[in-house]
Amino acid sequence: MLSWLLLVPLVGSLIVWAVRDERTMRLVALAFAFGPFALATALAFLLDPGRAGYQFLEQQTWIPAIGISYKVGLDGISLPMVWLTTLLTFLVFLYSRDSRTRSYFALFLLLEFALLGVFVALDLFLFYVFWELVLVPMYLLIHGWGGPRRAYAAIKFFVYTFSASVIMLVGIMALYFGAGAHSFDLERIAAGAPQTSQLFQVLVFAALFLGFVVKMPQVPFHTWLPDAHVEAPTGGSALLAGVLLKMGSYGLIRVALPLLPEGARFFGPIMLVMGILSILYGALVCLAQQDLKRLVAYSSISHMGVVLLGIALLSQAGLASAIFMMFAHGLISPLLFMATGAIQHGAGTREIAQLGGLALRAPQAGFILTAGALASLGLPGMAQFPAEFGVFLAAYLGVGLWVLVPILTIVLTAGYYLWALERSIFGKLSPIAEQAQDVRAYEFWPMIALVALIILFGLWPGPWLGAINAAVLNNVLPGLGLGGTP
Repeated sequence: MLSWLLLVPLVGSLIVWAVRDERTMRLVALAFAFGPFALATALAFLLDPGRAGYQFLEQQTWIPAIGISYKVGLDGISLPMVWLTTLLTFLVFLYSRDSRTRSYFALFLLLEFALLGVFVALDLFLFYVFWELVLVPMYLLIHGWGGPRRAYAAIKFFVYTFSASVIMLVGIMALYFGAGAHSFDLERIAAGAPQTSQLFQVLVFAALFLGFVVKMPQVPFHTWLPDAHVEAPTGGSALLAGVLLKMGSYGLIRVALPLLPEGARFFGPIMLVMGILSILYGALVCLAQQDLKRLVAYSSISHMGVVLLGIALLSQAGLASAIFMMFAHGLISPLLFMATGAIQHGAGTREIAQLGGLALRAPQAGFILTAGALASLGLPGMAQFPAEFGVFLAAYLGVGLWVLVPILTIVLTAGYYLWALERSIFGKLSPIAEQAQDVRAYEFWPMIALVALIILFGLWPGPWLGAINAAVLNNVLPGLGLGGTP
Protein backbone atom coordinates (compact mmCIF):
# COMPACT_ATOMS: atom_id res chain seq x y z
CA MET A 1 0.00 0.00 0.00
CA LEU A 2 2.84 2.41 0.72
CA SER A 3 4.43 1.77 -2.66
CA TRP A 4 1.12 2.66 -4.29
CA LEU A 5 0.95 5.75 -2.08
CA LEU A 6 4.29 6.86 -3.51
CA LEU A 7 3.67 5.70 -7.07
CA VAL A 8 0.35 7.47 -7.68
CA PRO A 9 1.59 11.10 -7.35
CA LEU A 10 4.82 10.28 -9.20
CA VAL A 11 2.96 8.78 -12.17
CA GLY A 12 0.39 11.56 -11.91
CA SER A 13 3.12 14.18 -12.22
CA LEU A 14 4.33 12.64 -15.49
CA ILE A 15 0.83 12.28 -16.91
CA VAL A 16 -0.21 15.82 -15.98
CA TRP A 17 2.93 17.12 -17.65
CA ALA A 18 2.01 15.27 -20.86
CA VAL A 19 -1.67 16.32 -21.06
CA ARG A 20 -2.14 19.33 -23.33
CA ASP A 21 -5.83 20.13 -22.94
CA GLU A 22 -6.22 22.46 -19.95
CA ARG A 23 -9.59 21.20 -18.72
CA THR A 24 -8.49 17.56 -18.98
CA MET A 25 -5.22 18.38 -17.27
CA ARG A 26 -7.02 19.88 -14.26
CA LEU A 27 -9.31 16.88 -13.90
CA VAL A 28 -6.38 14.46 -14.18
CA ALA A 29 -4.36 16.45 -11.62
CA LEU A 30 -7.30 16.47 -9.20
CA ALA A 31 -7.79 12.71 -9.62
CA PHE A 32 -4.13 11.99 -8.91
CA ALA A 33 -4.26 14.26 -5.85
CA PHE A 34 -7.40 12.57 -4.53
CA GLY A 35 -5.98 9.05 -4.95
CA PRO A 36 -3.21 9.36 -2.33
CA PHE A 37 -5.62 11.14 0.05
CA ALA A 38 -8.11 8.27 -0.20
CA LEU A 39 -5.32 5.73 0.33
CA ALA A 40 -3.88 7.62 3.31
CA THR A 41 -7.36 7.81 4.86
CA ALA A 42 -7.71 4.04 4.45
CA LEU A 43 -4.31 3.55 6.12
CA ALA A 44 -5.47 5.70 9.05
CA PHE A 45 -8.37 3.30 9.66
CA LEU A 46 -6.20 0.20 9.16
CA LEU A 47 -3.37 1.23 11.50
CA ASP A 48 -3.37 -0.75 14.75
CA PRO A 49 -2.16 1.63 17.50
CA GLY A 50 -1.60 -1.26 19.89
CA ARG A 51 1.07 -2.92 17.75
CA ALA A 52 4.69 -2.12 18.51
CA GLY A 53 7.08 -1.27 15.70
CA TYR A 54 6.24 -0.24 12.16
CA GLN A 55 3.24 -1.37 10.12
CA PHE A 56 2.60 -1.83 6.38
CA LEU A 57 6.30 -2.70 6.06
CA GLU A 58 7.80 -3.23 2.61
CA GLN A 59 11.46 -4.00 2.04
CA GLN A 60 13.46 -4.79 -1.07
CA THR A 61 17.22 -4.84 -1.49
CA TRP A 62 18.27 -1.87 -3.58
CA ILE A 63 22.10 -1.67 -3.58
CA PRO A 64 23.26 -4.68 -1.56
CA ALA A 65 26.98 -3.93 -1.95
CA ILE A 66 26.69 -0.90 0.36
CA GLY A 67 23.68 -1.91 2.44
CA ILE A 68 20.97 0.26 0.85
CA SER A 69 17.40 -1.01 0.71
CA TYR A 70 13.96 0.22 -0.26
CA LYS A 71 12.32 -0.01 3.15
CA VAL A 72 9.13 1.85 4.01
CA GLY A 73 6.68 1.65 6.90
CA LEU A 74 4.29 3.66 9.05
CA ASP A 75 3.47 4.21 12.70
CA GLY A 76 1.45 6.73 14.70
CA ILE A 77 4.17 9.36 14.31
CA SER A 78 4.46 9.31 10.52
CA LEU A 79 0.84 8.56 9.60
CA PRO A 80 -0.55 11.98 10.69
CA MET A 81 2.09 13.66 8.51
CA VAL A 82 1.29 11.37 5.56
CA TRP A 83 -2.43 12.05 5.87
CA LEU A 84 -1.81 15.78 6.22
CA THR A 85 0.40 15.85 3.11
CA THR A 86 -2.21 14.15 0.94
CA LEU A 87 -5.05 16.28 2.36
CA LEU A 88 -3.28 19.59 1.73
CA THR A 89 -2.23 18.63 -1.79
CA PHE A 90 -5.82 17.78 -2.68
CA LEU A 91 -7.19 21.00 -1.14
CA VAL A 92 -4.50 23.14 -2.79
CA PHE A 93 -5.51 21.68 -6.18
CA LEU A 94 -9.15 22.60 -5.49
CA TYR A 95 -8.05 26.08 -4.38
CA SER A 96 -5.66 26.68 -7.34
CA ARG A 97 -8.25 26.69 -10.08
CA ASP A 98 -7.30 29.96 -11.73
CA SER A 99 -4.66 30.28 -14.46
CA ARG A 100 -2.26 27.54 -13.39
CA THR A 101 -0.28 25.62 -15.97
CA ARG A 102 0.29 21.90 -16.14
CA SER A 103 3.87 22.35 -14.92
CA TYR A 104 2.49 23.91 -11.70
CA PHE A 105 0.34 20.87 -10.92
CA ALA A 106 3.04 18.44 -12.08
CA LEU A 107 5.56 20.01 -9.70
CA PHE A 108 3.07 19.84 -6.83
CA LEU A 109 2.53 16.11 -7.42
CA LEU A 110 6.31 15.61 -7.51
CA LEU A 111 6.57 17.55 -4.25
CA GLU A 112 3.88 15.34 -2.71
CA PHE A 113 5.79 12.22 -3.81
CA ALA A 114 9.01 13.47 -2.17
CA LEU A 115 7.28 14.53 1.05
CA LEU A 116 5.51 11.20 1.41
CA GLY A 117 8.84 9.47 0.85
CA VAL A 118 10.42 11.38 3.75
CA PHE A 119 7.67 10.26 6.12
CA VAL A 120 7.58 6.57 5.16
CA ALA A 121 11.30 5.87 4.54
CA LEU A 122 12.95 3.51 7.06
CA ASP A 123 16.31 3.44 5.30
CA LEU A 124 18.43 6.52 5.98
CA PHE A 125 19.83 6.66 2.46
CA LEU A 126 16.31 6.53 1.03
CA PHE A 127 15.25 9.12 3.62
CA TYR A 128 18.03 11.45 2.49
CA VAL A 129 17.20 11.02 -1.21
CA PHE A 130 13.58 12.02 -0.60
CA TRP A 131 14.70 14.83 1.74
CA GLU A 132 16.83 16.41 -1.01
CA LEU A 133 14.25 15.77 -3.71
CA VAL A 134 11.78 17.99 -1.84
CA LEU A 135 14.01 21.00 -2.54
CA VAL A 136 13.73 20.79 -6.33
CA PRO A 137 9.97 21.22 -6.91
CA MET A 138 9.67 23.70 -4.02
CA TYR A 139 12.47 25.83 -5.48
CA LEU A 140 10.85 25.76 -8.92
CA LEU A 141 7.40 26.61 -7.53
CA ILE A 142 8.74 29.66 -5.69
CA HIS A 143 10.91 30.76 -8.61
CA GLY A 144 8.25 30.19 -11.26
CA TRP A 145 5.04 31.38 -9.59
CA GLY A 146 6.21 33.58 -6.72
CA GLY A 147 6.10 37.31 -6.06
CA PRO A 148 8.39 40.13 -7.26
CA ARG A 149 11.41 38.89 -5.24
CA ARG A 150 10.84 35.23 -6.05
CA ALA A 151 14.32 34.58 -7.46
CA TYR A 152 16.01 35.85 -4.28
CA ALA A 153 13.61 33.93 -2.03
CA ALA A 154 13.97 30.69 -3.98
CA ILE A 155 17.77 30.80 -3.97
CA LYS A 156 17.87 31.68 -0.27
CA PHE A 157 15.53 28.78 0.52
CA PHE A 158 17.67 26.38 -1.49
CA VAL A 159 21.04 27.52 -0.14
CA TYR A 160 19.98 27.45 3.53
CA THR A 161 18.26 24.09 3.46
CA PHE A 162 20.69 22.37 1.10
CA SER A 163 23.77 23.50 3.05
CA ALA A 164 22.29 22.23 6.31
CA SER A 165 21.27 18.92 4.78
CA VAL A 166 24.81 18.30 3.53
CA ILE A 167 25.99 18.52 7.15
CA MET A 168 23.12 16.18 8.05
CA LEU A 169 24.48 13.73 5.47
CA VAL A 170 27.79 13.68 7.36
CA GLY A 171 25.86 12.55 10.45
CA ILE A 172 24.04 9.85 8.47
CA MET A 173 27.34 8.52 7.10
CA ALA A 174 28.79 8.50 10.64
CA LEU A 175 25.83 6.33 11.72
CA TYR A 176 26.40 4.06 8.71
CA PHE A 177 30.04 3.41 9.62
CA GLY A 178 29.87 3.79 13.40
CA ALA A 179 26.61 2.11 14.37
CA GLY A 180 24.92 0.46 11.43
CA ALA A 181 27.57 -2.14 10.54
CA HIS A 182 27.61 -0.72 6.99
CA SER A 183 23.84 -0.56 6.72
CA PHE A 184 21.41 2.36 6.36
CA ASP A 185 18.51 0.37 7.81
CA LEU A 186 16.96 2.49 10.56
CA GLU A 187 16.07 -0.46 12.79
CA ARG A 188 19.50 -2.01 12.40
CA ILE A 189 21.21 1.26 13.28
CA ALA A 190 18.86 1.63 16.26
CA ALA A 191 20.19 -1.65 17.62
CA GLY A 192 23.84 -0.55 17.40
CA ALA A 193 23.80 3.20 18.00
CA PRO A 194 23.17 3.19 21.78
CA GLN A 195 26.39 1.20 22.27
CA THR A 196 28.53 3.95 20.71
CA SER A 197 30.51 6.41 22.84
CA GLN A 198 29.02 9.57 24.28
CA LEU A 199 31.39 11.75 22.22
CA PHE A 200 30.32 9.98 19.02
CA GLN A 201 26.65 10.49 19.85
CA VAL A 202 27.06 14.16 20.72
CA LEU A 203 28.97 14.95 17.52
CA VAL A 204 26.61 13.01 15.27
CA PHE A 205 23.56 14.47 16.99
CA ALA A 206 25.00 17.95 16.36
CA ALA A 207 25.26 17.25 12.62
CA LEU A 208 21.74 15.84 12.41
CA PHE A 209 20.32 18.57 14.63
CA LEU A 210 21.68 21.32 12.39
CA GLY A 211 20.08 19.77 9.32
CA PHE A 212 16.75 19.35 11.07
CA VAL A 213 16.55 22.66 12.97
CA VAL A 214 17.23 24.75 9.85
CA LYS A 215 14.29 23.06 8.14
CA MET A 216 11.93 23.75 11.08
CA PRO A 217 13.26 26.63 11.19
CA GLN A 218 14.29 27.97 14.56
CA VAL A 219 16.16 31.08 15.69
CA PRO A 220 18.86 31.89 14.55
CA PHE A 221 18.44 29.73 11.41
CA HIS A 222 15.05 31.15 10.48
CA THR A 223 15.75 34.00 8.08
CA TRP A 224 14.99 32.05 4.90
CA LEU A 225 11.41 31.33 5.96
CA PRO A 226 9.70 34.77 5.82
CA ASP A 227 11.10 35.48 2.36
CA ALA A 228 10.14 32.05 1.04
CA HIS A 229 6.62 32.33 2.47
CA VAL A 230 5.95 35.86 1.27
CA GLU A 231 7.19 35.26 -2.27
CA ALA A 232 5.81 31.72 -2.76
CA PRO A 233 2.46 31.20 -4.49
CA THR A 234 -0.39 30.55 -2.06
CA GLY A 235 -0.38 26.80 -2.67
CA GLY A 236 3.37 26.69 -2.14
CA SER A 237 3.06 28.59 1.14
CA ALA A 238 0.35 26.17 2.30
CA LEU A 239 2.56 23.10 1.68
CA LEU A 240 5.67 24.86 2.99
CA ALA A 241 4.06 25.81 6.31
CA GLY A 242 1.80 22.78 6.57
CA VAL A 243 4.29 20.02 5.84
CA LEU A 244 7.83 21.10 4.87
CA LEU A 245 8.52 22.74 8.23
CA LYS A 246 7.48 19.50 9.93
CA MET A 247 10.24 17.55 8.17
CA GLY A 248 12.79 18.92 10.64
CA SER A 249 10.85 18.07 13.80
CA TYR A 250 9.90 14.69 12.32
CA GLY A 251 13.57 13.95 11.62
CA LEU A 252 14.50 14.79 15.21
CA ILE A 253 11.84 12.45 16.59
CA ARG A 254 12.28 9.64 14.08
CA VAL A 255 16.07 9.61 13.66
CA ALA A 256 18.08 11.71 16.10
CA LEU A 257 16.39 11.04 19.46
CA PRO A 258 16.00 7.23 19.44
CA LEU A 259 19.34 6.56 17.72
CA LEU A 260 21.47 8.94 19.78
CA PRO A 261 20.08 9.11 23.34
CA GLU A 262 23.25 10.54 24.90
CA GLY A 263 23.39 13.22 22.22
CA ALA A 264 19.70 14.01 22.83
CA ARG A 265 20.29 14.45 26.55
CA PHE A 266 23.34 16.65 25.92
CA PHE A 267 21.44 18.87 23.48
CA GLY A 268 18.20 18.86 25.51
CA PRO A 269 18.92 22.18 27.30
CA ILE A 270 20.06 23.75 24.01
CA MET A 271 16.85 22.68 22.29
CA LEU A 272 14.84 23.97 25.25
CA VAL A 273 16.43 27.43 25.11
CA MET A 274 16.22 27.59 21.32
CA GLY A 275 12.55 26.62 21.38
CA ILE A 276 11.67 29.28 23.98
CA LEU A 277 13.67 31.95 22.12
CA SER A 278 11.88 31.07 18.88
CA ILE A 279 8.47 31.22 20.59
CA LEU A 280 9.16 34.69 22.00
CA TYR A 281 11.03 36.09 18.99
CA GLY A 282 8.39 35.00 16.47
CA ALA A 283 5.59 36.48 18.55
CA LEU A 284 7.36 39.81 19.15
CA VAL A 285 8.25 40.25 15.48
CA CYS A 286 4.62 39.55 14.52
CA LEU A 287 3.57 42.65 16.44
CA ALA A 288 5.50 44.82 13.96
CA GLN A 289 4.26 43.25 10.72
CA GLN A 290 2.19 45.21 8.22
CA ASP A 291 1.74 42.39 5.69
CA LEU A 292 -0.74 39.63 6.60
CA LYS A 293 1.29 36.92 4.89
CA ARG A 294 4.53 37.93 6.61
CA LEU A 295 2.69 37.96 9.94
CA VAL A 296 1.54 34.37 9.40
CA ALA A 297 5.08 33.41 8.35
CA TYR A 298 6.65 34.72 11.56
CA SER A 299 3.88 33.13 13.62
CA SER A 300 5.00 29.78 12.18
CA ILE A 301 8.45 30.30 13.71
CA SER A 302 6.81 30.88 17.09
CA HIS A 303 4.55 27.85 16.86
CA MET A 304 7.34 25.56 15.69
CA GLY A 305 9.20 26.74 18.77
CA VAL A 306 6.43 25.12 20.81
CA VAL A 307 7.13 21.89 18.91
CA LEU A 308 10.86 22.09 19.69
CA LEU A 309 10.07 22.80 23.35
CA GLY A 310 7.98 19.61 23.52
CA ILE A 311 10.74 17.58 21.86
CA ALA A 312 13.42 19.00 24.19
CA LEU A 313 11.59 17.68 27.26
CA LEU A 314 12.32 14.06 26.21
CA SER A 315 9.14 12.79 27.86
CA GLN A 316 6.16 10.88 26.52
CA ALA A 317 3.76 13.77 27.14
CA GLY A 318 6.14 16.32 25.60
CA LEU A 319 6.86 14.28 22.48
CA ALA A 320 3.25 13.24 21.90
CA SER A 321 2.01 16.81 22.34
CA ALA A 322 4.75 18.13 20.03
CA ILE A 323 3.69 15.68 17.31
CA PHE A 324 0.04 16.68 17.68
CA MET A 325 1.16 20.32 17.56
CA MET A 326 2.87 19.56 14.24
CA PHE A 327 -0.41 18.15 12.95
CA ALA A 328 -2.56 21.01 14.30
CA HIS A 329 -0.25 23.68 12.92
CA GLY A 330 -0.26 21.78 9.64
CA LEU A 331 -4.00 22.41 9.39
CA ILE A 332 -4.08 26.00 10.69
CA SER A 333 -1.16 27.66 8.90
CA PRO A 334 -2.29 26.54 5.39
CA LEU A 335 -5.76 27.91 6.20
CA LEU A 336 -4.25 31.29 7.09
CA PHE A 337 -2.07 31.38 3.97
CA MET A 338 -5.05 30.45 1.79
CA ALA A 339 -7.10 33.19 3.47
CA THR A 340 -4.41 35.85 2.89
CA GLY A 341 -4.07 34.68 -0.71
CA ALA A 342 -7.82 34.94 -1.27
CA ILE A 343 -7.83 38.44 0.28
CA GLN A 344 -5.03 39.51 -2.04
CA HIS A 345 -6.96 38.14 -5.03
CA GLY A 346 -10.09 40.01 -4.01
CA ALA A 347 -8.63 43.29 -2.70
CA GLY A 348 -5.31 43.50 -4.55
CA THR A 349 -3.25 43.90 -1.36
CA ARG A 350 -2.28 42.16 1.88
CA GLU A 351 -1.29 45.37 3.68
CA ILE A 352 -3.09 45.40 7.03
CA ALA A 353 -3.44 49.19 7.14
CA GLN A 354 -5.18 49.31 3.75
CA LEU A 355 -7.81 46.63 4.49
CA GLY A 356 -9.94 48.31 7.14
CA GLY A 357 -13.56 47.16 7.23
CA LEU A 358 -12.98 44.32 4.77
CA ALA A 359 -15.68 42.18 6.42
CA LEU A 360 -18.33 44.66 5.24
CA ARG A 361 -17.56 43.92 1.57
CA ALA A 362 -16.06 40.41 1.89
CA PRO A 363 -17.75 38.70 4.86
CA GLN A 364 -16.62 35.20 3.85
CA ALA A 365 -12.99 36.33 3.71
CA GLY A 366 -13.40 37.98 7.09
CA PHE A 367 -14.94 34.85 8.58
CA ILE A 368 -12.18 32.54 7.28
CA LEU A 369 -9.34 34.80 8.41
CA THR A 370 -10.93 35.27 11.83
CA ALA A 371 -11.43 31.50 12.25
CA GLY A 372 -7.80 30.83 11.29
CA ALA A 373 -6.50 33.51 13.65
CA LEU A 374 -8.58 32.20 16.57
CA ALA A 375 -7.34 28.68 15.89
CA SER A 376 -3.72 29.86 15.74
CA LEU A 377 -3.94 31.74 19.04
CA GLY A 378 -5.08 28.52 20.72
CA LEU A 379 -8.82 28.99 21.18
CA PRO A 380 -10.33 26.04 23.13
CA GLY A 381 -12.34 23.79 20.85
CA MET A 382 -9.81 24.13 18.02
CA ALA A 383 -6.95 21.75 17.24
CA GLN A 384 -4.03 23.82 18.54
CA PHE A 385 -5.44 24.15 22.06
CA PRO A 386 -4.94 20.51 23.19
CA ALA A 387 -1.51 20.47 21.51
CA GLU A 388 -0.23 23.62 23.24
CA PHE A 389 -1.84 22.64 26.54
CA GLY A 390 -0.07 19.27 26.41
CA VAL A 391 3.33 20.83 25.65
CA PHE A 392 3.05 23.42 28.42
CA LEU A 393 1.81 20.85 30.94
CA ALA A 394 4.74 18.59 30.06
CA ALA A 395 7.05 21.60 30.38
CA TYR A 396 5.70 22.36 33.84
CA LEU A 397 6.37 18.75 34.88
CA GLY A 398 9.86 18.98 33.39
CA VAL A 399 11.13 22.47 34.24
CA GLY A 400 8.65 23.80 36.77
CA LEU A 401 7.69 27.47 36.80
CA TRP A 402 10.12 28.29 33.97
CA VAL A 403 7.19 27.27 31.78
CA LEU A 404 5.69 30.70 32.50
CA VAL A 405 8.18 32.25 30.06
CA PRO A 406 6.80 30.53 26.93
CA ILE A 407 3.23 30.62 28.29
CA LEU A 408 3.38 34.43 28.26
CA THR A 409 3.58 34.17 24.48
CA ILE A 410 -0.09 33.16 24.42
CA VAL A 411 -0.87 36.76 25.39
CA LEU A 412 1.39 38.11 22.63
CA THR A 413 -0.15 35.73 20.09
CA ALA A 414 -3.65 36.86 20.99
CA GLY A 415 -2.43 40.44 20.83
CA TYR A 416 -0.92 40.39 17.34
CA TYR A 417 -3.75 38.39 15.80
CA LEU A 418 -6.59 40.41 17.35
CA TRP A 419 -4.81 43.67 16.54
CA ALA A 420 -4.32 42.60 12.93
CA LEU A 421 -7.98 41.55 12.65
CA GLU A 422 -9.17 44.84 14.17
CA ARG A 423 -7.19 46.85 11.61
CA SER A 424 -7.84 44.73 8.52
CA ILE A 425 -11.23 43.04 8.87
CA PHE A 426 -13.20 45.31 11.18
CA GLY A 427 -13.46 49.05 11.70
CA LYS A 428 -14.13 51.81 9.18
CA LEU A 429 -14.36 50.77 5.53
CA SER A 430 -11.20 51.75 3.62
CA PRO A 431 -11.19 52.84 -0.05
CA ILE A 432 -9.44 49.60 -1.09
CA ALA A 433 -11.75 47.35 0.93
CA GLU A 434 -14.75 49.14 -0.57
CA GLN A 435 -13.77 47.82 -4.01
CA ALA A 436 -12.83 44.33 -2.77
CA GLN A 437 -14.45 41.14 -3.99
CA ASP A 438 -15.29 38.28 -1.66
CA VAL A 439 -13.73 34.83 -1.71
CA ARG A 440 -14.56 32.80 -4.80
CA ALA A 441 -16.40 29.50 -4.34
CA TYR A 442 -13.48 27.29 -5.38
CA GLU A 443 -11.32 29.07 -2.78
CA PHE A 444 -13.99 29.09 -0.07
CA TRP A 445 -14.82 25.37 0.17
CA PRO A 446 -11.24 24.07 0.65
CA MET A 447 -10.80 26.61 3.45
CA ILE A 448 -14.12 25.66 5.04
CA ALA A 449 -12.97 22.02 4.98
CA LEU A 450 -9.86 23.02 6.95
CA VAL A 451 -11.96 25.01 9.45
CA ALA A 452 -14.19 21.97 9.97
CA LEU A 453 -11.19 19.66 10.51
CA ILE A 454 -9.59 22.13 12.94
CA ILE A 455 -12.76 22.12 15.03
CA LEU A 456 -13.20 18.34 14.72
CA PHE A 457 -9.70 17.53 15.98
CA GLY A 458 -9.92 20.29 18.58
CA LEU A 459 -13.02 18.68 20.10
CA TRP A 460 -11.96 15.08 19.42
CA PRO A 461 -8.15 14.71 19.33
CA GLY A 462 -8.32 11.18 20.73
CA PRO A 463 -7.92 9.13 17.53
CA TRP A 464 -4.66 10.82 16.51
CA LEU A 465 -3.35 11.19 20.06
CA GLY A 466 -3.94 7.49 20.77
CA ALA A 467 -1.86 6.43 17.77
CA ILE A 468 0.79 9.08 18.49
CA ASN A 469 1.13 8.08 22.15
CA ALA A 470 1.50 4.41 21.29
CA ALA A 471 4.18 5.12 18.68
CA VAL A 472 6.15 7.38 21.05
CA LEU A 473 5.95 4.72 23.77
CA ASN A 474 7.00 1.87 21.47
CA ASN A 475 9.36 3.47 18.93
CA VAL A 476 11.00 6.52 20.56
CA LEU A 477 11.21 6.17 24.33
CA PRO A 478 12.94 2.74 24.29
CA GLY A 479 15.77 4.27 22.27
CA LEU A 480 16.07 7.03 24.86
CA GLY A 481 16.18 4.44 27.62
CA LEU A 482 12.86 5.62 29.04
CA GLY A 483 9.60 3.90 29.81
CA GLY A 484 6.24 5.58 29.83
CA THR A 485 7.04 8.90 31.55
CA PRO A 486 4.47 11.56 32.50
